[in-house]
Amino acid sequence: MKANWHPEILRRMYAAGLTLECVSQGELVHAFATVPDLDPERVMFTPNFAARTEYEFAFAKGVRVTLDNLYPLKMWPEVFSRQGDFPAHRSGIWTRPPQPCAHGGRPTRSSACRFPRRMSWWH
Repeated sequence: MKANWHPEILRRMYAAGLTLECVSQGELVHAFATVPDLDPERVMFTPNFAARTEYEFAFAKGVRVTLDNLYPLKMWPEVFSRQGDFPAHRSGIWTRPPQPCAHGGRPTRSSACRFPRRMSWWH
């Protein structure tokens, strides 16, 4: 959806079996309003620096949620800890694996990277 918001294209993509990816609450609202009988399991919420209320909205809709950093878990653990009611066959929270460093292809958390991620609060 990030690249295309057109209702008919969204309906056709969904009918073809594709999953819709939304980065904001507005996109989630648009997807559910546009695609009849949209299955929440075929929607991924992949925000960047979203507000707490957006995560709460996504969980209330029952969509899959990804995290691109640990800040939301640190600041709003209660929002994520409530997701234990998800069916056992899927996780309520998905995390992305560490991405390669843009500086020579080394893992971002590697000491070889010039800009490693610092997450001292996680340890």
